Amino acid sequence: MHRWALFPTLGGLVLVVGLRSADIRVETPGGRHHFLFNGTNAGTLTLVRGQTYTFDVDTSSQHPFQIQSPGVLNNEINTGRLTYTVPTNNATYIYVCPIHPWMFGDIFTVPPPEVRILSLELGKDLVLSSTLIPDWRLQAEFATNLHQGEWSVLPIATNRVSSNRVDSICGRPEGDSIYIRLKASR
Repeated sequence: MHRWALFPTLGGLVLVVGLRSADIRVETPGGRHHFLFNGTNAGTLTLVRGQTYTFDVDTSSQHPFQIQSPGVLNNEINTGRLTYTVPTNNATYIYVCPIHPWMFGDIFTVPPPEVRILSLELGKDLVLSSTLIPDWRLQAEFATNLHQGEWSVLPIATNRVSSNRVDSICGRPEGDSIYIRLKASR
């Protein structure tokens, strides 16, 4: 799966459900006193707020990897998979080796890209026009009752792409009152 990247940092918008490889590999080759991210010696990470990232951690036993932030599962490990859902507030966090506190770096958080619905045509099909974000996938969803909070996928038959616009052509859902939203994922 292609990932949106601000080298040497990675970003995304919505958790993609399903099996996938780790977003970021964390290593300390030869027991070095610094972390490598995907083979790069990067002091900072820039991650998208609200996105869930997986870290494949393989560091020496003397350099466990820890993220000091809410939203971390399986934290402070030297081998295994760490999952981090970046909080949605505008904040900076840190990663660190808790044994060697000088082995740390900042985690800057940025807002996700903005997707705008430009137009909606209802006919035999539903045609939803929105802004285009390179390397991101848009998924239309619909609901018939906003109070129940149940959204269903609107299968997209085809997409027409032109400059900064994408027209998603979907089957028209049943019902008189239909609510439409777009979700973006990488």
